Amino acid sequence: MVYSLLATGVAGGAYVLSVRCHGVCLLLKIPLVLTLLGVLCAAWFTNQGTEGSSLFYFFLWFVAVIIILPKPWNLLLFGIGLAAIAGLLLTEWCVPGAIAPYASPVHRRIDVAFALLLSLGSVTMLIYLVVEEHRKEHARNEELYRQIMQDKAALEQAVREIRVLKGLLPICACCKKIRDDGGYWHQLETYLSHHAEVKFSHGICPDCERTYYADYEVYCDGPANLEPSATAAQSHHE
Repeated sequence: MVYSLLATGVAGGAYVLSVRCHGVCLLLKIPLVLTLLGVLCAAWFTNQGTEGSSLFYFFLWFVAVIIILPKPWNLLLFGIGLAAIAGLLLTEWCVPGAIAPYASPVHRRIDVAFALLLSLGSVTMLIYLVVEEHRKEHARNEELYRQIMQDKAALEQAVREIRVLKGLLPICACCKKIRDDGGYWHQLETYLSHHAEVKFSHGICPDCERTYYADYEVYCDGPANLEPSATAAQSHHE
């Protein structure tokens, strides 16, 4: 009974540690499961074989293997466990003297009852752990789904806020004003500033400089000097 409690505590602690340390999960679980299987096989010969408490612990071992270990390790260990039980049954049938009986029927009943209660409690705990992990995973999925929906809504809002000009724009051939859908004419700068994310700064291009300000010194990269040049002033004086 003391060994059963100790083995259950060690197995539960190893499981919790393996859940917290995902990187060494199999390194902890597989050796532990194989060790417990070897101890159960040894206990088969000391606890009166099929009439003792070993069958309950084997049931608990199979449930733990299926729940705790991932595929294909759980199936592999499950097959090894079935082979071990088949070998134990064959040994008990062929060599009955190898099975040690209990000291008394009272000892047997106490051991079997304790094993039954411990197995039921351990299976209940395993089921609780599985349900709890499923609940946490479901909560994580819901949180991820909410985050995705929030990102989607933010992206749709950003797309709606992007204003793109497309199609034909009615523009005056002389003053370059643009007519809107209501029939009103607007300056080019005003219309584009309202319908697109652009701002304007003004300057004078070289062609306009030669056409409109030939008699003035105009610097396109800086402020315009509208003072007449010396040649222009002399021509004007003459």
